[in-house]
Amino acid sequence: MSPNIDSVVITGSELNSTENLAQARRMKESEEQSKRASVGAQTKPSKLSSGAAATFYLSASGLVGGIVAFLLDQLYEATVGANTSDFNQSIFSCIFLALGNGLTVTVAEALTTRSGEKIRLAFEIAFPISIYFGVVLGSIAELIFLNAISGLIRQENFLTSSGTSTEAAASWLANHSHFARALCWAVLGIAAGLTVGVASRSLKRTLLSVGGGVLGGFFGGLLTDFFPNNLQWISQIFGFAFMGLLVGLSMGLLEQVAKMQWIEIVKGGREGKQYILYKPEVTLGSSASAEITLTRDDGILPIHARIFTRYSRMYFECIDESKPALVDGTETVFTMISNGAEIQIGETIVRFRERKAGAEVVAGIS
Repeated sequence: MSPNIDSVVITGSELNSTENLAQARRMKESEEQSKRASVGAQTKPSKLSSGAAATFYLSASGLVGGIVAFLLDQLYEATVGANTSDFNQSIFSCIFLALGNGLTVTVAEALTTRSGEKIRLAFEIAFPISIYFGVVLGSIAELIFLNAISGLIRQENFLTSSGTSTEAAASWLANHSHFARALCWAVLGIAAGLTVGVASRSLKRTLLSVGGGVLGGFFGGLLTDFFPNNLQWISQIFGFAFMGLLVGLSMGLLEQVAKMQWIEIVKGGREGKQYILYKPEVTLGSSASAEITLTRDDGILPIHARIFTRYSRMYFECIDESKPALVDGTETVFTMISNGAEIQIGETIVRFRERKAGAEVVAGIS
């Protein structure tokens, strides 16, 4: 460097001065705000984290539901269960599984809204549904199991009469009864899935929940049946809890695979929360009657806006024209939206997301 050019020396104390640190913080905040405001600003980690969080929450809810079902079953056996037939005991176990898994998952999802009215409505819908499907499908499951076991026992007796040792015949029966029990638990999984799906009032959600219930119930029942007979208590609590976990996990995974349109809360109450759009039209607002409840924002009306599909295109519309929203920074009461669109209602910002087939928008929410 030329000796005629003055050098600038910055000391450590000057670099770490309060003024410089404050300026650096403001620059950082400005950078983050710019990232959030940019149209279509979306990152794969954000998508995965919201989907993973939703799946984890369903799995945890199912696990808790399985434990609740086990406790209800034990309470029943300790009180009136000893005075009833084995068939009735099995039916009540089925009811508790449907009640524990289906009701817990449904109410747990409502809890995420932190709306007492939403939680109450979820409970009022899910409770009688879980009881009904528990009785009906529990009876069907038990009849399936008894019929299958009766056939296997006849085959066991035939093996014994044909000269097969008692131990070998019993081993054959145990090995061939696994599928029957797994099938029985799969039917119970249907009851849990129907409870969650019907409470959501969406056909697509119901089909996905039933599919998850079948998978979770089948594999939960199959693995439980491998426990030794001398560990019956451990087998029961493991079976109930593991089935609940697998039911919730299966539901979550199927929903993430099948989802086509969804929104994520970028800023506001329940930031990071994901809502899958199952219906051709969904409403957004601050009340429990809104299908997507946005909390902690006084600027949001009870039913503020709707997102709907028409002819393979997605639209956003404010219900009250005097209460517009910002879509990608532009004030509007009605506009077409596409993947990555950011919608600000009050102080809350949500991002619309959708999967695409090539360069075309996937049609509908259906």
